[in-house]
Amino acid sequence: MTSFVKSPNLPCGEVNLVAVSAENSNVIKKLHKLKIKTIQVQGCEFLDTPVRAHADMIIHHLGGRELVVLKSERDLIEKLENEYGFCCHASVSDIGRKYPMDISLNACRIGNFIFCKQQVLDEVIKDYLIKHEIEIVNVNQGYTKCSACIVDEKSVVTSDIGIANAMEKKGIDVLLIDPRGILLEGYDTGFIGGCCGKLDKDTILFTGDLSSHKDSLLIRKFITSKGIEILECENQALVDIGGIL
Repeated sequence: MTSFVKSPNLPCGEVNLVAVSAENSNVIKKLHKLKIKTIQVQGCEFLDTPVRAHADMIIHHLGGRELVVLKSERDLIEKLENEYGFCCHASVSDIGRKYPMDISLNACRIGNFIFCKQQVLDEVIKDYLIKHEIEIVNVNQGYTKCSACIVDEKSVVTSDIGIANAMEKKGIDVLLIDPRGILLEGYDTGFIGGCCGKLDKDTILFTGDLSSHKDSLLIRKFITSKGIEILECENQALVDIGGIL
């Protein structure tokens, strides 16, 4: 494996390539308008239909050009390696449609911590964490990456009280929001981390209009107080697409 990257979810410079679900054309159009190329993640047959193309269920970014990708996604692995020069490690966990068989890559890395449901975390990721002395913080919420909007190295927005408590104990400033108001077809609600992604150190893009969420003013105030600019996809409510990686 290549050199250790402290914060893979937080770009230092301008982002010019992202992995994103192929199933939301509005977000893809917005990214292309911003001159950002997209690796469009197609549906994984082993995942439940509403989340089958969610990047945060299929890819885990270790840092730099190192990725862990579901072992079933051979075409995606080949594309990432041959067309984009990534180093892909195939997962070893068996994947399934039902929770928690679907969350082996869905872990939230912030600096020297990774928040996840430890018992189902893929062994490839665990080996990397051990090698680089990254602390695993166990939480009950298995959709940890989906559930956390990473604002900066020390700031997160989430609707999950367990994640919020665990992060606050590690010195992270957390805004706890109402879990309702994010669309995800087939589910009661989606997650805030699944509808955003950082485009550079000081910019975050949301997949819809923040005003569609009842806590939009709190979210705006919290993020802008960290010196981060907010961009939004017009003409749709916030929708959980599995994040913008």
